[in-house]
Amino acid sequence: MRLASRISSAERRGKHVPPRNLILISFDTLRFDALSAAPDRRLLGADADLARTPALDAIAAEGTFFARAVTTAPYTSPSHATIFTGTHWPKHGVLDLFSYQLRPQVQTIAEALRERGRRTAQNAGRGWWNGDMFAMDSVGLNRGYDFQAFGGWMRGATQKWLRRTAGQAPWYLFYHTMAVHRPYGKSHRACRNLISKDLKEQTPFRNLARLYLSNVSAVDRRFGRLWEGWRRDGLLENTLVVIMSDHGEGLSPHCTIHCSAGGWSEGVCRVPLIFWAPGLVRAGQVIQEPISTVDVAPTIADLLDLDWHQPAGSDGVGTADVVRGRAPASSLAGRTCYFFASMSDGPPPFMHGLVRGTDKYVSFTQAKPARWRAFEETIREAAGNRKKQSRAYNCNRALERYRRGEMELLFDTAADPAEEHNLAGQRPELLRELRALMEQWYRDHHPEGAQRVRMEAAEERDVQRRLGQLGYLE
Repeated sequence: MRLASRISSAERRGKHVPPRNLILISFDTLRFDALSAAPDRRLLGADADLARTPALDAIAAEGTFFARAVTTAPYTSPSHATIFTGTHWPKHGVLDLFSYQLRPQVQTIAEALRERGRRTAQNAGRGWWNGDMFAMDSVGLNRGYDFQAFGGWMRGATQKWLRRTAGQAPWYLFYHTMAVHRPYGKSHRACRNLISKDLKEQTPFRNLARLYLSNVSAVDRRFGRLWEGWRRDGLLENTLVVIMSDHGEGLSPHCTIHCSAGGWSEGVCRVPLIFWAPGLVRAGQVIQEPISTVDVAPTIADLLDLDWHQPAGSDGVGTADVVRGRAPASSLAGRTCYFFASMSDGPPPFMHGLVRGTDKYVSFTQAKPARWRAFEETIREAAGNRKKQSRAYNCNRALERYRRGEMELLFDTAADPAEEHNLAGQRPELLRELRALMEQWYRDHHPEGAQRVRMEAAEERDVQRRLGQLGYLE
């Protein structure tokens, strides 16, 4: 079926008419440079050609592609909490995957759209377990939806909901897939074998990265078929589409996967971000200035002409004028993008940092001594355990810096994209300037205290099972 739509007199006169519908797509763990349209793929070297993404490239060419978007967290729940609300963790309160709840005083974009008459749906999670954190009331990422489906690539029930809703009322679909996520279309055992091979050959993590990139190509082919089906059904007419990732993936000497120990690295903290809406979004733009994922919700609101003001106060900046082509990309120059990593032990975060231009500052100075002792215990426990070799590697990289007293990192990511040269000792003035920015931001946004979810013993065991299925405990 085709979406019912008519050209209004305002459209004939060339006036802006906002889209009725919204699709927000999150490819969990998709690196910025996994797209073959990415202008900078130096980190992948010769292996970059293993990831061919013609479907995503074509969408990027028809829209605006932010090539230097920065995530606010290297974990799914905190990152999506920011994407949904346009706030940083001190306001939304979600610090890790399952143990913290979205605060009631913040409003999600789904809640705002439903209040304004749009029908809302989400299709989230993976096929062999039930939608993980997106399904849990205790986390709160499921707030604001009329219809929800979990597991699988795209549930048939979701497609039926779209076809039934199209033409009847404006609608919003959040679509999340973990098809890119580890174990990259294979099994965790296959990943462990590749990690063992990489560590033995002292090429971390070349073979694992090749599997990841090949899987990205497979996911792009499958998504391309889904996109063409949406196009045939008319679901893309009068629709704003936003495509992004919550975080990238390590696959470097800094870390195996996205995690607190290496969540600051370029492969993890940079994500692809595409805005697509023919006639509204300027086609063919590739923006090299940094933008934060905290800016996504206010930009969507502006593009939809949605009269929405985050009740808790937005931390994001709307970039709709740049997306429309009304303002130059240079207007984003100087934007400072903040990120953090904390897992279960609450504030202050284990790591926090910022990106300004091509400079990146990272600090571990607020990490609690207990965290470093926990890293040492993790490494001892993992000794000789093939299932935990990846986790031991990630923790050991962080512990090595701690033992060297290397608690602050400073990189020029344009000259040194692999982040091999810590400039903290060579550029003291810049270090002091960025440290002061980070400290001021933390003072201005200091949390009242995140609310950790209270769980029974059985619930705690279930959380551990879910973390294991995601590969975080290996």
